[in-house]
Amino acid sequence: MTPLDEIFKFISKGQIPPPGLFPEALLEGLALLSSFRARFSRLTPIERLLTTARHKTPDRVPCSPLVGGAYRRLVGAAFDRFSMDPDVAVQAGSIGARMIGGDLQLIGLDLSVEVSDFGQSIVYPENSTARPDYSRPLLHGWEDYRKVRRIDFHSAERMQKVLYLARQAVKAVGHDVVLAAVVSSPLSILGMMQSAEKMFKDCVVHPSEVMAAEEVITEVLIDYINGYRVHDLGREVPSMAFVRAVEKYRPKILALSAMMSTTMAYMKEIISQVKSRFPETVIMVGGAALDMHIAKRFGADGYAESAETCMEQTKKAIQRVM
Repeated sequence: MTPLDEIFKFISKGQIPPPGLFPEALLEGLALLSSFRARFSRLTPIERLLTTARHKTPDRVPCSPLVGGAYRRLVGAAFDRFSMDPDVAVQAGSIGARMIGGDLQLIGLDLSVEVSDFGQSIVYPENSTARPDYSRPLLHGWEDYRKVRRIDFHSAERMQKVLYLARQAVKAVGHDVVLAAVVSSPLSILGMMQSAEKMFKDCVVHPSEVMAAEEVITEVLIDYINGYRVHDLGREVPSMAFVRAVEKYRPKILALSAMMSTTMAYMKEIISQVKSRFPETVIMVGGAALDMHIAKRFGADGYAESAETCMEQTKKAIQRVM
């Protein structure tokens, strides 16, 4: 399916296609058109945010009300019900979006969603936002960081509630405002497994232990946000380990990174081996030692200059190959 087919698929369902499906030139053209129209008329929230994101001049500065759980008052729901019942959150958020306005509406239940699915005990007060039960911490000391285990977001109860909330919110107000889901950061999640104070101390005293836990949490969040399931092979991985991993997991995407030219030299052979046996696998490369020209010479399907551009470039590579 081409990007254009996917765009029409969303439109046929009465939904606004994700910006990532549009070619850069088209997004730039739409932003220029909106910026011109802003001189004479009022923009829609979607036009306003697109124009601003593309560094063009909108009719006014985009704004977003930071209301969160206070929306519950609009439907007479207590905090605990708002946190546990996504249908209540959708109803309250829809009313709030139309009452208060704004260009961007944040979607979420509360900041404890992800850490609760990792196993941290949560308290759900009636008149206050949900919070970790620090009398029953998941982690008791720096030795426990490596005990943090990967979870599958497909079976994570509260993450799935947020995804349901997002889908319902798109149906309810997706044509009126831009919707953005709230996801806790890896450090925030780790801090809620014991306390932020202890975690920040351990960042200084036991940085490698903290990083081990953060890598696990980050992988899960990438899955959660993008719908990808990630198998991290670690650092300094032997060449054949990549081929064996592709054979075992049969992933759609293989991502390789090299920080030094000495390790970069092995990438061409890995790409050749994988492509010869699994030609349907999309291979992305990145790292300080590479650039776009080297990536093409090695036979990779795509290149990402940084972690910030990785997901965008991966989606583009998939569209080209698939």
